[in-house]
Amino acid sequence: MARITRWASRTKEFVHNVARTNQPERLNLWFTLRDAQGTWSGPALASLNFAHDGRPAVVPQEGDSALFIYHTRRLHGWDIWSKHFSEGKWQPSEPVVIRPGVDKFPTAARHGQVLRLFWQGRDPAEPAEHRRWRVWSAVRTGERWSEPTVFGDADTDRRMPVTTADDAGGLWLFWLEHLNGRWQLRYNRHDGDDWQLATPATLPPDGEDDPRVEDDLFLLFHPGAAAARLWLFWARQQASGEDQTRWHIHYRSKQGLDPSASDWSPVKPLARAAEDDHDRQPAALVSGERGIELFWSSTRAGGWTIFRNTLDTGSDTWGAAQQILAGPYNLRAPVAVATGTGALLVHRSNRSLEYVSTAFSATRTLDHRYAGTTTADTRARDRLALRGRFEDFQTYLYDSGPAGILTDSGRIARDTVGLYLSPRDTESPEEIAAIVSRLAGVLNEFMPVTARPVYITE
Repeated sequence: MARITRWASRTKEFVHNVARTNQPERLNLWFTLRDAQGTWSGPALASLNFAHDGRPAVVPQEGDSALFIYHTRRLHGWDIWSKHFSEGKWQPSEPVVIRPGVDKFPTAARHGQVLRLFWQGRDPAEPAEHRRWRVWSAVRTGERWSEPTVFGDADTDRRMPVTTADDAGGLWLFWLEHLNGRWQLRYNRHDGDDWQLATPATLPPDGEDDPRVEDDLFLLFHPGAAAARLWLFWARQQASGEDQTRWHIHYRSKQGLDPSASDWSPVKPLARAAEDDHDRQPAALVSGERGIELFWSSTRAGGWTIFRNTLDTGSDTWGAAQQILAGPYNLRAPVAVATGTGALLVHRSNRSLEYVSTAFSATRTLDHRYAGTTTADTRARDRLALRGRFEDFQTYLYDSGPAGILTDSGRIARDTVGLYLSPRDTESPEEIAAIVSRLAGVLNEFMPVTARPVYITE
């Protein structure tokens, strides 16, 4: 096109703007870095290994490197993969658990000389009466992973494991277990030889109230002498107006490292900006002797974006919440790890990708197949402002055109290819029309008969 028009151009397939109810958003892995001055870099792609939910687990390695473990979709089901960040670069992804079925929501921690991995799994091929969510585990010594084994008995539903290691040689595991007709949070501590409690402990009530741990669990060990040792964060739904619910983040701390001691604090909420906000997917990072830095996804700014705040555990006071990533795309499931000069934050997003032609630098193609079909959100102003523009990734009902005839204004169709052309300011409308007509005549000889080009001048 550049040879014919001498204009900059961008190409977009509108097939991905057609709403499909069976097409959820594809959340790829993205990352951003914080420098020593506290400035965050722009988001960059880490991996196209997508998921629809869940955050990666992160295990710090030597130096500024870190190992991220996550679930992703494959033809035979959901598998567990890993990706290593080292010397400022991402290494190729590697499989960890590959087998038929559903293996999701990994959590991992280094325990002495081994790396322990837990996740929830289910085999849809099992008979219905035996089909359970089970917590599975594997251990890596050196570079090899052991075969997966079931944690606990195989006849009990368990899911959503989270783990962390303490500074006294112990490894903690928390999980949701279907007990006495409802889901309850249970936990145990491994002392390096075995699990300490013959019967796992259950998270005690908050006074007389059920702690209601529902989703998005995150577990943090704090080594500071002035802080409680274990910090548990989660999200739960609460009523917000008539027939409405919103996700809220809550947290609770355990003072000591004795798993049999019921030394838990009261359940506390993370303050929200407005009653109508959703706050989900908390991920915490140790900050100093008694501080905790919390990252989470929220709708405080309209659509789903990422916020941070800092808790002083000594005074139990929070600072001011700060939005660190913004934009029209959904930004979900953050997790952070400290580096020598700042922090590395990984999150999931349905952000589009733009590719520049290697032959003609003025030609760009937008890959927006990750957006999926989601419910329209009237508060997501940045996203709504993209309607009709090249960057628009929202989905709409199929255009049929007046009297069933599609024109250039009817773009939302599976066969439509949009050619966004940028004429020079010095060209008249007549000159622009003539060039577009010449381009259309040439492209008709090369375009597949199943594709319909639409010419859009910007």
